[in-house]
Amino acid sequence: MYIVLGILGVLFIAYYIVIQIYAGAFLSFSWFWLVLGILCIVFAVLLRLELVYPAWKRSLLWVKVCITTTCAAGLVIFLITEGLIVAEIFDPPRRNLDYIVVLGAKMTGNQATPVMEHCVDAAARYLEQNPDTRIVVTGNRSADHPDITQADLLKDRLVELGVEEDRIILEPDSINLNQNLFYSYKLIGREWEGDGDPSVGVVTMNFNCFRARAFAAKEGYQVETIPSSADYLLMLHNGTKEFFAVIRDKLFGII
Repeated sequence: MYIVLGILGVLFIAYYIVIQIYAGAFLSFSWFWLVLGILCIVFAVLLRLELVYPAWKRSLLWVKVCITTTCAAGLVIFLITEGLIVAEIFDPPRRNLDYIVVLGAKMTGNQATPVMEHCVDAAARYLEQNPDTRIVVTGNRSADHPDITQADLLKDRLVELGVEEDRIILEPDSINLNQNLFYSYKLIGREWEGDGDPSVGVVTMNFNCFRARAFAAKEGYQVETIPSSADYLLMLHNGTKEFFAVIRDKLFGII
């Protein structure tokens, strides 16, 4: 057991270093892999020295049962949640949606981050395949980047990719997901002249699709999701991070 824990600890720490180099020092939740790696190595050393779980492990069978049961339950919850997340990624959106909304994302200075670039690419592909669809780009400026809003940056990148400006609607006031959707729907409602409610898709990071749809449904919005392309090096990180985000939002009634 201690050998397995030691190997896992080294792998987790190595993964932490790799994603730090790849995505930058401020990658959210990356500390998880460093802490997990250190804990694995510490427990491996303690087990090897027989300082943890020695003679009393035989007399306190209930401790082993509780630990095993908790780990098994956690694994089942993790696998079910990840299954829902992955299923949403591979659920294709309807063609010819009336509008799609690109959610704001963090910027690096006045430049798009890889997450934002992937979302822009996904939106541009959908618009190319569905020429009647219009797009809402969302996101305010932040104190760190006062020169340009996320919406402006998204629009500029879409235009560079060949999207016509008259298909793009700017929503530069929102600062979170709730406002992204609320303000976007207000803008859509002002110009919608069709029968019934317009069909709307949300473009977001692939692993965020399940949570975005669940959040929208909680707020009364019926949306399709359009996932960005996968960043394979960060798939393990994003999937694990999203698992904890889903559990947190479910516990707090956000989704």
